[in-house]
Amino acid sequence: MQLKISRVGCDVEAFLKLHPQYKLADRVQFNLGWRPRGSPGPRVRRRTSRRLRRVRGGGRGFPKSPFAIQGRFLQAECLFSAEKLQPAIAAYGSALALKPPASLEPDILYGLGTAQEQFEKHAEAAVTYQRFLKTHAKHPDATEITLRLGLCLFRQKKYAESQPLFARAAAVANFAQADLALLQQGHAMRQQQKLAEAAAVFESLPKKFAKSAFVAESRVAAGKCRFGVKEYVKAQQVLAPVAADPKAVEGAEASAWLGRALVKLKKPADAVVVYDKAIAAHAKSPRLPELVHFRNEALYAQPTKRVESAAGFLAFIGQVSRSRTGGLRVVHVGTVAPADREARLVALISREVPWQRQVGQARVASRGVLRRGPGLPVGRKARLGQGRDLVSRVDCRFPET
Repeated sequence: MQLKISRVGCDVEAFLKLHPQYKLADRVQFNLGWRPRGSPGPRVRRRTSRRLRRVRGGGRGFPKSPFAIQGRFLQAECLFSAEKLQPAIAAYGSALALKPPASLEPDILYGLGTAQEQFEKHAEAAVTYQRFLKTHAKHPDATEITLRLGLCLFRQKKYAESQPLFARAAAVANFAQADLALLQQGHAMRQQQKLAEAAAVFESLPKKFAKSAFVAESRVAAGKCRFGVKEYVKAQQVLAPVAADPKAVEGAEASAWLGRALVKLKKPADAVVVYDKAIAAHAKSPRLPELVHFRNEALYAQPTKRVESAAGFLAFIGQVSRSRTGGLRVVHVGTVAPADREARLVALISREVPWQRQVGQARVASRGVLRRGPGLPVGRKARLGQGRDLVSRVDCRFPET
């Protein structure tokens, strides 16, 4: 019997309803699921839904058909494309339960793992990827699966387990995502506090992948690691190119760490210049409060600038009454009205008093509050001459990462 179809849509479906015992019905149902791919139409999602309904028949309607496994797999692919991840995961699992052939199993495992990963089931995705690598180690997608497995483990904070996977993927020649694998290798090492080794990995990325989109990020990460091991000269060298690039998204963060490195190198005046340029260039950056604060730190490191630094610290606290930006949090819970606080500050600054000692005492006392965190006994209150009531409590956290 030769089947002639003029209109694929309703004619074929009507035919199958009239002749459910047709010997090639499973093949017709399977092909019907493919047909809308080339069909014109304004709504892709509607076509995808039709494909879902039709492809289902390739598995459930004909469970013993040789097309059943592939039908379930294609159903899962359609669900994934429609962003219906939970049903897609179930469909991939159903296809695997039918014991697919070796030629199809890698595709099903890949689809299942990526759906689980996108659904943020990282532990389940890791198990799927491990199964893939165990049974299909020589598959062309094995390197990508190795990287994905490492990412799933990293997200579970299993940094020691993820590190060798990233290293293995990064070492594969001509792997399109080798730069990402190398970057993640460095992050895994950094999370284990292997700062010197991580810095070397981060610094190798621009040399191996000069055109990578991760060059600036790797340099900032390297600078943080060098700062962490007190190699401030190397931190300065690796951070400076990113801080000087006006187009770099990481420019504000690089400038913050570059300035801190310069202060450690006894070059606070140079740090202030860096911060001034960064504040002007990144006025809308969420890291602006961080830059302003560290600029005040650099001013305080200069004895002749401590009056300006004290005013800057207090202005910073008043302006950023509650902020959670770039890892820097400042909370001001003083009882003095803003206008009164400003008036007292102006009067205080205009007086000729021995600032160095008073600001130093205030700084030491404030640091005691900063390090203990909110809600704990303050101990000595921060004192700044007669302006000691300008700040009743300050909670500041300055992360090193």
